[in-house]
Amino acid sequence: MKIELKYVMNKAGEHIKPDCKAVIFGHVNPDGDALGSTLGLKHCLKHIVEKVDVVLPNSYPYFLDWMPDAKDIIIFDKETKKAKQIISEADLLFFCDLNNPKRVEDIAEVINEGDNIKIMIDHHPQPAEFVDYIISDTTVSSASELMYEFITELYGQNLNIETATCLLTGIITDTGLFDHNSENLRTFEIVAKLLENGADRIGSSMSTSIVSAAAKDNNA
Repeated sequence: MKIELKYVMNKAGEHIKPDCKAVIFGHVNPDGDALGSTLGLKHCLKHIVEKVDVVLPNSYPYFLDWMPDAKDIIIFDKETKKAKQIISEADLLFFCDLNNPKRVEDIAEVINEGDNIKIMIDHHPQPAEFVDYIISDTTVSSASELMYEFITELYGQNLNIETATCLLTGIITDTGLFDHNSENLRTFEIVAKLLENGADRIGSSMSTSIVSAAAKDNNA
């Protein structure tokens, strides 16, 4: 990992404090990587900060219901009032698997209403400068892979099972069970570490298998 990226990670990490409240966003029409990166971060931070919530613009696919804490996700277009209140009270806003405020749709209208620090963790090119810290790397397989680097840079490699499971799901999803975006050795090193930490590879693989089967049916 580049030294510059490590520096940004550690500077952003300085704002993660025991008394802070955090909100984690994923992109509209969320997939396994959006849930993997957001929920993976949540399961790490819930043991560190006062309060942490995941807010998504709209609903996620039913086959991701099994993911740890997925049913606690706040869906902005269904729970708008609740979501706005939580966002307004937050000290930290994380934007995962997205590089532009347009990707959170109506949420973009309220992200500047409170006194907060904004942190992007993403793997798409040309990140927009709407946050305080941009943690971006287009060479990784997924936002979940980059999230692993962020979490372990700050807190070490001993992840809880829930975090490991969520991150593995994100990596498997965005690589299509390692069919693409998986040319780097580092991706497989991280997968091995996640499995060592107890990640549920069965659930993670099944989610991607469902997506792959649906895609084949649509192309038939």
